[in-house]
Amino acid sequence: MSNTNKKRSKQAVTRSTAEINSSTTTKFDYGASWEPFRGCRFGCKYCAGNNNSVEDANHCVKCKAFAPHYHPEVLNLIPNDTVISVCGSSDLSFCDYNYFQHMLFKLRQHQRRHPKTCYLFQSKQPYFFGIFINELPPNTILATTLETNRDEDYGEISAAPTPSERYRQFLNLDFPQKFLMLDPLMDFDVHVFAEWIIRINPQLVYVGSNRHPSKLLLPDPFSDKTNALFRTIECAGIKIYYSETYIFKEDSCSP
Repeated sequence: MSNTNKKRSKQAVTRSTAEINSSTTTKFDYGASWEPFRGCRFGCKYCAGNNNSVEDANHCVKCKAFAPHYHPEVLNLIPNDTVISVCGSSDLSFCDYNYFQHMLFKLRQHQRRHPKTCYLFQSKQPYFFGIFINELPPNTILATTLETNRDEDYGEISAAPTPSERYRQFLNLDFPQKFLMLDPLMDFDVHVFAEWIIRINPQLVYVGSNRHPSKLLLPDPFSDKTNALFRTIECAGIKIYYSETYIFKEDSCSP
C-alpha cells in the first residue's frame, strides 16, 4: 500500500470511528453483523460460537456445528449501520479466496452508497488479510485477538496460531488501521505483552474476560498486572475499550 493510500485510509477510518465513539466512551460499538460466511475450525474453548451449538433461524446444520460454510443468500443484504462487523462470529481465514473476493466486491459497492460506514474484519490468522490488502473497502479496520503473550500450553485452549505467531503476522500486516482484542484476557508477562501491543500500535484495544468462569477455567491475570498493562499502553496513546462483562480480578497471589 502506498504512503498516499495509507494516509487516505487512516483519515477515512479515523473519521468513521470518531463518529462511533466519543473521546470518553469505554464501550466499543460492533454495529451490525453481516455473515455471508460462517464457521471456524480453531475450536477455541471459550468461543461462544463454538460452544452454543444453536441452530440459526434457517435451521442450518452447519451453523449448528460451526463448520465453515457459506450463505450466499445474504450477500446482497448488507445492513445499513455506522459499523458493519464482517462475519464477526467466525474466522475469515477459513473462507474460500474467490468467495471472499466476491464479498469484498459487494462491500465496495455498499461503501460507495454509504461512504461513512466502517467495516470491521477479524481473524486469528491475520496474514490472510494481506492477500487482499488492496481490495479492502475504504474505512476498513483489521482485527485480531491476542489473549496473552504466552505460547506454553496454548494448544490446550485453541488450535489457532500461537500468540507469538499471531503477533508477528499482525505486526507485519501492512495496513494503517488495526484493532486488537484482548478477549478473553489471560495471564501474561507485563513488559513483553505491553511491548507487543505498542509495536502493533492499534487504533483501538478491546478488553474482555472469561465469560463462563464456572464452566471454563482459564489463567486469569490479577489486577496488579492488568493495571500495569493498561497504564502502559494508555500512556502510549492507545485507547482501551472494555467489555460490559469485563471483571477485574482484585487480589494478587503473585510474589
